[in-house]
Amino acid sequence: MILNSHISVLLLSAGIASDNLILAAMSRNTARVIKQGKQLVILFMLLNIQMMAFVYGKWAGKALKSYIPEQQYWLALFMLVATAVRMYREWNKGKMQDMKIAFGLDGYLGIACATSIYVFVLGLTLESLQLYSPTAYLLSMLVLETMMLLGWCLGQFQKFRLLKAIQIIVLLMMLAGISILIYQTHNERML
Repeated sequence: MILNSHISVLLLSAGIASDNLILAAMSRNTARVIKQGKQLVILFMLLNIQMMAFVYGKWAGKALKSYIPEQQYWLALFMLVATAVRMYREWNKGKMQDMKIAFGLDGYLGIACATSIYVFVLGLTLESLQLYSPTAYLLSMLVLETMMLLGWCLGQFQKFRLLKAIQIIVLLMMLAGISILIYQTHNERML
C-alpha cells in the first residue's frame, strides 16, 4: 500500500511537472527580459513558490476533510482528473506543440501561475486522500526540480522535439497515477 502510494505520488508529480518542462525551456527565450545568467535563479524562485503552493494545497485538503469528510476522496480525484484534462487540452491546442512562439514575460508568468495552481491541486489531493507525508512532499519537490532542470537543459540546446516527447510521456504517467489512486480508493471503500 505504501509503495503504491509513493508510486502514484511520483507519477502524479511527474505529470504536474510537465508544465515545468515548458517553463524551463522558455527561460532561454526570455533573455530579452531577464538578464543573462538569471534564468536559473528565476527557476529556483519558481520552485520555492511551488513548494509553498503544495503546502497551501495541504492546508486546503485539511479544510476539505473537515467540511465534507464523506466526499473528500471523490472531490480530490475529480480535481486531479480535471487538471489532467486541462493540461491535455492546453497541450493539444497547438501552442504547446509549436515551440517556436515568442514567449514573453506575460506568457512565462501565465504558465508559471498555472503550474503553481496544478501543484496546489496536487497538495490538496494528497492530503484529501491521506497520502501527504514528508516523503511525498520531498518526492514531489524532487520531481518538480528535476523537470525544471531537464527542461532548462533541453531549452538551452533547443531540443524541442525531445521536450514534446517527454511531455507526452509525463502526461501519460499522470493518467497512470490517477488510475492507481482510483483503484486504491475503490478497494479501500469496498473493504
